[in-house]
Amino acid sequence: MSLSGNNFSAEQEARYFLHAGAAAGGGVIDARDNYWAGLSPAAAADGVYDFRFDAALMPVNVTRVLAAPNPAAPMGVPTGLTVVEEGGNFVVSWDENGESDHAGYRVYYGLEEDWELHGVGAGEGESGFDAGSATAVTLRGLDPALPWYFSVTAYDAEADGSRDLVEGHESWFAARVTVLGADFVWQ
Repeated sequence: MSLSGNNFSAEQEARYFLHAGAAAGGGVIDARDNYWAGLSPAAAADGVYDFRFDAALMPVNVTRVLAAPNPAAPMGVPTGLTVVEEGGNFVVSWDENGESDHAGYRVYYGLEEDWELHGVGAGEGESGFDAGSATAVTLRGLDPALPWYFSVTAYDAEADGSRDLVEGHESWFAARVTVLGADFVWQ
């Protein structure tokens, strides 16, 4: 089985990049030629949960790593998402995506009951609004007394607003942050 040409990001709360499947029929997962968030092959191997931790799992080969993100891979997930409530507004910020084909970000928000993040009411636009290349935005007009979810995606220059998540032109959602008044809960 091959799992090559991908970009893996390192969220601080995640212990493993990759969890190997059961070793039905044997074999090795070839995970060479991936970008592992700038890690060495040894450090990338430490981020793989495989036969070294559970004998029922397949071994994973990560002996060759890419030094920079692969622009042909699907867009990587933004990292470092934080949300701060300031004076009734929400300041959402995240780390810059280092991929060479990165074109911008979309910011998503919604009420706790609406985990798909179809929020409305922010002066900056409905959930999924384009933040351009900024790595921080201030959302105005949301009631800070309500529980809100926030997330961000990155997109490349080929994103056209139609099926971008499925086609790999828009990343999956960054780790969601829930804001309950002044309290924060990482999801």
